[in-house]
Amino acid sequence: MATLVKKLSVATVVGKPSVVRALPDGAIFRAFGIMRGIQRGVKIDQDAAGNPVSRPWVAFIGSFQGTNLSTGEIFASAKMFLPEVASNLVEQAFISAQEGDNPVESMKFAFDIKKVSDETSATGYVYSAVSLIETKESDPLNEMAAGLPPAQMIAQLPAPAEPEKDGNKTKK
Repeated sequence: MATLVKKLSVATVVGKPSVVRALPDGAIFRAFGIMRGIQRGVKIDQDAAGNPVSRPWVAFIGSFQGTNLSTGEIFASAKMFLPEVASNLVEQAFISAQEGDNPVESMKFAFDIKKVSDETSATGYVYSAVSLIETKESDPLNEMAAGLPPAQMIAQLPAPAEPEKDGNKTKK
């Protein structure tokens, strides 16, 4: 059973950078779900000198699960943050699918997020992502209907026979 959380991210599922840094290189987080929208914002942080720094963020809105691949813990949320390497792909696919005459209502995706040691990075590691399915349009209702057994139709009674007509009178 999944633990419900406010948002899914590497930090909420696996841990803060110090925890991630201590893990061996490899897959640490499985992220998947069906997105129905994008939420954007800007977080104002400070750099090492105390100067304000704007950090834009992107969150996906929908139904998501995340698994900590070190512990097996499963989490669920209606909001997911992905590392930029995966987030950019999902965001662009969704934006492209919104264009045209028949915009999609939802899109599904699944990734294994990997930690890769990188001494040139401020955290000592970077993320890579392996897509587990094709990021594409999703129609959950039709997918659900396809998995249901065939419907049993109710037998219909035959239509009543047309009465015979003889001149202006109807025979009964």
